[in-house]
Formats: sequence, structure tokens, C-alpha cells
Amino acid sequence: NVELDTLFNVSQVLAQSHDLQKTLSGVLQELHDRGGLTKGIVTLLNPESGDLILQAVHNDTVQDRRLEEIRYKVGEGIVGHILEVDQTVIVQSIANEPRFVGRLGVYDRDLPFIATPIHMGGRLIGVLGAQPTVRTPDLLEERARFLEMVANLVGQVVRLSWSMAEERRRLVCDR
Repeated sequence: NVELDTLFNVSQVLAQSHDLQKTLSGVLQELHDRGGLTKGIVTLLNPESGDLILQAVHNDTVQDRRLEEIRYKVGEGIVGHILEVDQTVIVQSIANEPRFVGRLGVYDRDLPFIATPIHMGGRLIGVLGAQPTVRTPDLLEERARFLEMVANLVGQVVRLSWSMAEERRRLVCDR
């Protein structure tokens, strides 16, 4: 089963590094290489601004820009819409979706797009999105469910990473 193999590889990537951005990029690479989900993005909520800030993207042309410059406000585009509805959204065709803002400029407008919330301890903290290479409605539902499973794993790694960063800050302040 391709999805199980991909999920296994994603779990291995998540266990390998303490560098969150590198880990998230590795997850998006696995989704691209084995999961039938291309041009993936991970955005995480900035607690001060309330914006979703791009943390990782699977596309070399975007790497030229600083990721944190790409932001989505609540309700802005499909990604920002996830913050309002807190549920997975499947867009059948980007070209026919007026809410799709295409800020990255990397997506095939004829293909679908799936975005799903990332949770940490029941709290919405981000969005995982990708463009599936299939168009069949049944397969899109399957890809969406798979992306939700990956988002659950990503949420656990983000929680661990943020906890480690907080512990480091606390240790530095206690000196």
C-alpha cells in the first residue's frame, strides 16, 4: 500500500531531526516522492500576529524568497479559510475556486488542492496543504484523509519542537 509506505517514511523523517523547518521540508518531499501530493506547504500560526506563516514548501523556486514573508490572515485564501472552518477543504480545480489566492505562484491551476488543519493538543496551530495529482472524487477523499493523518503527525512534532525551544529559553533565563 503506497499510503502506508509513505506514512512510514514520513514518520521516519519526523523522528530524524530537531530542526523543525528541515523536518517539515522532508515530510513535504516524502509526500511528493511517494504520496501523490505535490507542491506541499506547511503554515503555522504566529501567536502574536494571528497570521499563518509559511514554514516549509516543496518547490525550489519559492526558496529564493524568505518563507516567513509569505503570510495568510484568517479567512484569506483557502489556507486562511481553514482557520475559520477548522476542517479539511478539497478544491476540485484551483482555476474554478475564487478563494484561491495563489500567493506562491507554483500551483497547476487545472489540478485540485487539499488543505487540512494541523492541531496541537486540540488547538488549531497551522495548515498542511498539497496538490494531488489525481482528479477522481473518490481518490481526492482518500488523499484528503491521508493528508489529515500526516497533519496529525506534524502537529506532534511541532509540539515537541516548540516544547524544546521553550525549555531552552527557560534554561537560558535561569542562568
